[in-house]
Amino acid sequence: MSEALLEVSSLGGSYGRIPALRDADVSVEAGQITSVVGANGAGKTTLLRLLVGAHRPDAGTVRYGGDDVTRWSPARRVRNGLVLVPEGRGIIGGMTVMDNLRLGQDAGRKGQFTLAEVLERFPILDSRQDRLAGLLSGGEQQMLAIGRALLTQPRVLMLDEPSLGLAPKITQELMRLLASLRDDGLTILLVEQNVRQAMRISDAYYLMETGRVIAQGNPADAANDKRIQAAYLGGH
Repeated sequence: MSEALLEVSSLGGSYGRIPALRDADVSVEAGQITSVVGANGAGKTTLLRLLVGAHRPDAGTVRYGGDDVTRWSPARRVRNGLVLVPEGRGIIGGMTVMDNLRLGQDAGRKGQFTLAEVLERFPILDSRQDRLAGLLSGGEQQMLAIGRALLTQPRVLMLDEPSLGLAPKITQELMRLLASLRDDGLTILLVEQNVRQAMRISDAYYLMETGRVIAQGNPADAANDKRIQAAYLGGH
């Protein structure tokens, strides 16, 4: 029986006087992939920034593992397994693949993911250990960003638009990887613009529009939601 590992209640956030997220309720169940979908400007990235502690909320609470973490620092959240792979990946291009991975290893603690296990999951990284990260392809850089995040030993892995700019074949490979991580017990919160691909691997979804959650449910039922069908699934 799954249980909520990460819960957001009535969460709100703004940039100056501009509200970006309002009264959001989101629950991420342990051992599942939960997707947050919506158009650009819907508030998805703001939600992630609030969850990781990079932005302070105007209202509401964030509970993680049963604890109220709303005022926790970003570093404390990472140490406790709440880890974000940001849009743009955040790798250090002037460092080698291996040195980027070791940054995650140094920041983390002993746990499920070892360096050897990550290299086994990402054979392309294994073959490019000494290559500068900035010389990798977009897909390889995304794999590096995820591999580095895994070495911090996340309990919840959050990803912001991981397929952005990737070819369809690489996107499918990425989604298979995320599904395999879920099958191995990792909890994933996925913000993704490729709604079709996200729905195929997700156990639950939330649809956001203009800073609010306007729909949620089981991805198997998403085709029956006229708002999702019209905006994201019809004709694509």
